[in-house]
Amino acid sequence: MKEGIPQQFSSPEEEIAFLRQQIAERERVLLERTPEVDDADVETIGREQLREYVSFTPKVILDPAYELKGEELAQSVSTVDTAHDPVTEIMQLAAERGVRNALTVLEKVSNAYVIDEVHRQLIEQIKSGVQLADLKEGVPPWHVLHMTLYEVTMPPQKSTDGQASHLNELVGKMQQLFAGLRTIGSAKEGNHFVIEIAVADKSDDIIFYVSVPNEFKTLFEKQTLSLFPQAVLTEQPHDYNIYVDGGHTLISDVVLKKHPIYPLKTHDVFATDPLEVVMNAFSKIEREGGGAALQFVLRYPSKDYRKQFDGIVRAVEKGTKPKEAIARSTVAGDLLASVSDMFFASKKNPNEPEQPKEIDTVELEKFKKKLETPVVEANIRMAVS
Repeated sequence: MKEGIPQQFSSPEEEIAFLRQQIAERERVLLERTPEVDDADVETIGREQLREYVSFTPKVILDPAYELKGEELAQSVSTVDTAHDPVTEIMQLAAERGVRNALTVLEKVSNAYVIDEVHRQLIEQIKSGVQLADLKEGVPPWHVLHMTLYEVTMPPQKSTDGQASHLNELVGKMQQLFAGLRTIGSAKEGNHFVIEIAVADKSDDIIFYVSVPNEFKTLFEKQTLSLFPQAVLTEQPHDYNIYVDGGHTLISDVVLKKHPIYPLKTHDVFATDPLEVVMNAFSKIEREGGGAALQFVLRYPSKDYRKQFDGIVRAVEKGTKPKEAIARSTVAGDLLASVSDMFFASKKNPNEPEQPKEIDTVELEKFKKKLETPVVEANIRMAVS
């Protein structure tokens, strides 16, 4: 059997037996690594994986006789589509036919509310110890569901002179917090943490959430409270749902217009906190029939971006144009540029004197500014319903 891919199962009983074996092994490994882990953490080991489980096709992990397909799959999809409570139908299917078959049906559902609610309930049941079919350690991402959601509240902060804390002061503390959380990314490949601002459907409250891997709960709590002693951290066993049942959903991702070596606009160029724009917009969302969330998924990268960026800076310092330096920073780009150099070199007059190269100091300063802070990978998205 290929490494990382579980055996094929032909019944929920086989899946559960495999799961129990893997949970016991995971508990042993965790306790050896972290002896002070509490009982709640031990009980949740091995019971939390869902979203990327669909990265394995059913034929890989399910016996042909056990796999939901053909007319049976079509019938299950039809039943969910016409059900009064599609969430309950899919949860029942997960209990009877396994998580992978249930997720196959869920892939056919277009209602964002149903999708989010099924994910929420599956995660809840897994974390509470409910045994679900075909949930096993051999399938990624183990880390995605090994996370704890915190609701973070904090009273208004005042500076020593009685005025509201300056934006620079708050940003400085957040930079320290992110630096302290760097351990999350270095401990295991794929580890990440999530920061969210959300207003759920049927709620007026704008809530600040943070989600971290279970093994780093203590680290997050200590780092946060050391910088923000007035903060109140509350574990939330129930995930929120911004989606309106039967409503319309829009999702927008943030993408960079330029190469990532260019810095983003930073806090020192803002007179006020730009987050207030988002908060004002969220405050206007109606209690019934609307919800929204702004999400930041952050990860310290395994790729050495700094090495690539340093190479670009050195090239620009020698007079290479920024656009060319960026193009040459990749293997493919450097190869194309070398071919271009040979082509134009053949046309160059050998008697023509070499012109001095002009250094683009404006762009160079931008690049150097980017390298002053740690580089993180981030997915930023806004969802409204």
